[in-house]
Amino acid sequence: MVTTNIETVYNSINSMKNIPFFSGDLMRFCALGNEEGLFILINKILKKWYPTQEEAFTSNFIIRGDYNFSFENGEIKELL
Repeated sequence: MVTTNIETVYNSINSMKNIPFFSGDLMRFCALGNEEGLFILINKILKKWYPTQEEAFTSNFIIRGDYNFSFENGEIKELL
């Protein structure tokens, strides 16, 4: 997920259902989850996309399953 505020996105996901912090930090890059599945978050201001080193762009999408949310315009919205 591409954002300008990783901590806000992390807190939004974690408030729906506890998610472990896997690696990284809350400033540039963060991986949430475990070896079986990860959400990758990057701060588009501070980090380029790996491995291409190109600018990262925000996309809107919906996640359903263990976590149910949409990611729209860089914000998490819980789906019931």
